[in-house]
Parts: sequence; C-alpha cells; structure tokens
Amino acid sequence: MEDETIRRKIATMLPVLDEKQTRLYLASEAQSIGWGGQSKIAALSGKSRFLIARGSKELQSTDIQAPSNRIRRKGGGRKKEVDKQSGLVEKIMEIA
Repeated sequence: MEDETIRRKIATMLPVLDEKQTRLYLASEAQSIGWGGQSKIAALSGKSRFLIARGSKELQSTDIQAPSNRIRRKGGGRKKEVDKQSGLVEKIMEIA
C-alpha cells in the first residue's frame, strides 16, 4: 500500500478508538507490512514505536479478552481531593 493510503486509514480510525484499541490497530497494520512495519506505522501515525511494539505483544498474547466496560485498570487516575485532604468537606461546609 502507498504511504498516503495508510496515513488516511490511520487518520480515519484513531479518533474513534480508545488507548488499547489504538495499540492493537496500529500493531495489526505494522504486522501486515512485515519487516520495518513498526517504524513505518510510527512515522505515519505520529505514535511511538514503543506503543506499537506493546500492541504487537498484546496481539500475540493468548490473553486477549473481550473488552470490559473499563478502559483503564481500576484505581487508575487522579485521586479525589476529599481523600487527599482530610477535613476538606467540613471546611467547605463552614464557608457555605
């Protein structure tokens, strides 16, 4: 395939994919190219080769499961201010 065709396919797909789906999609594109595919897809997509290599490893894994409702692992993300600052709710209630 021509580079511009691949670039258009990637540009069409990436906005509708979550993080894991992006890794798997780019890895499958790289594998379809063969040798040098990860570097080529990284250059065409603007994503890192590490991300694509991780996706390749996930594709080769037998642990690929149907997606759950969660995109990220439980417990990830920013901690709540209420948990980080004890007494925060009480101070806000005093002001209000």
